[in-house]
Amino acid sequence: MHVLDNVNGPWTRSVSTTFGGAGDIALFYRKNSFPALLGLVITVSASAPAYLQEAVADYRNVAALGTLDQALVAQGVGTNASAGPTAAIPAGELVVAAVITGGQPAWAIPGSSQMVPYVLEVQNGSASSDIEDILSSAAGPQEASVTLGTATNWYMVLATFRPLLGVGPILP
Repeated sequence: MHVLDNVNGPWTRSVSTTFGGAGDIALFYRKNSFPALLGLVITVSASAPAYLQEAVADYRNVAALGTLDQALVAQGVGTNASAGPTAAIPAGELVVAAVITGGQPAWAIPGSSQMVPYVLEVQNGSASSDIEDILSSAAGPQEASVTLGTATNWYMVLATFRPLLGVGPILP
């Protein structure tokens, strides 16, 4: 899978996993993005025919260098999807988690990490792909969790991003 946009070009692929030989979940991110004064067109493509499902979130005030701190993937079956823990991180990092499911759970409830609640930022109509985030983490190892409306197979990615120092909080 490849991701690019009409202003910045290719995005960086981080952690990913392939499931069942038929699909994958991957974290792509773009650091040092240029302003998209006339809008941004994001293109997701694959080298072979595939059904592509994506969820996109935009954040500001993330570090320009050493942007991605940690990332990991997890998979399972059931109503409780979870990933982590990561190694300990300092307070103030952006924590992002995304889940894709094989079914249509109808709804999803975000979890918490280090007693800080996640906010559900992106969700498709059937809740089969979701993005949740914590804009300013508490210090320590980070975990991601989401409760799904029905049991299904799920795949989750968890990532932490360093903040841009001296600019203020990370914003969606």
